[in-house]
Amino acid sequence: MKSMSAFFGWMLMLAVLAVPSFLFYNWWEKNKQQSAAESIQSSSPATSVFPPSEQQVKPQPSPSAAQGAAAPSQSAVSLPVMAQSPVSAQAQPSASAPPPSQPAAAAQAPVQPSTSTPAAAQPAAVSTFTQISWYRPRTTRDPTLSPQDYYKIRQNEQERLQTERDRLAQEARRNRETSVASRIRLQGIVGNAAIINGEMYAVGQMIYGAKILKVATDYIIVEHKGKRITVPMR
Repeated sequence: MKSMSAFFGWMLMLAVLAVPSFLFYNWWEKNKQQSAAESIQSSSPATSVFPPSEQQVKPQPSPSAAQGAAAPSQSAVSLPVMAQSPVSAQAQPSASAPPPSQPAAAAQAPVQPSTSTPAAAQPAAVSTFTQISWYRPRTTRDPTLSPQDYYKIRQNEQERLQTERDRLAQEARRNRETSVASRIRLQGIVGNAAIINGEMYAVGQMIYGAKILKVATDYIIVEHKGKRITVPMR
């Protein structure tokens, strides 16, 4: 029984070790193939695209053709040396000078300022959406104020109204008193009697609810509701 368990244990260990060994072998094989491909690419020349067998061979001129071309050139009339030298001098730099590279020509070219006009500003779109508020409070009471605050506000308002009513009442009373004095028209004085509105009045008599207290030389003093009023002669 122990031998069987040991055998199965060794088999399980081999199975567990076989998987990483197989993965390592695959990785090592792929790495080896990639290294071989890179070494082949680095050893091959990159100067020519085509193999040497496919490169064109420049044809060489035959000796007979070279002699035939030289004969007409010798029979031609030679031009003066002074006339040929400027032409040869002008042709030699053009033939020997290499063509300028494109980056150098681009560097020598002056930079032209940009003359493009900015695009016209587009008008901003106007929204036609109307905002609607669904807030419809049932009362105008400020939620930040307590009932005690509202009570004080109402009390102050009532006191203000009462003060205003008292002031208006005093003004009305003053106007009534003034109106009594304005109704008394002192026309003249004879001894201790006063001529008021065409009639004779003496001290102690009543006129329009006012009592005559004193008759002077050019005025009288009357009392109306506890207030003394001086009425001059008009």
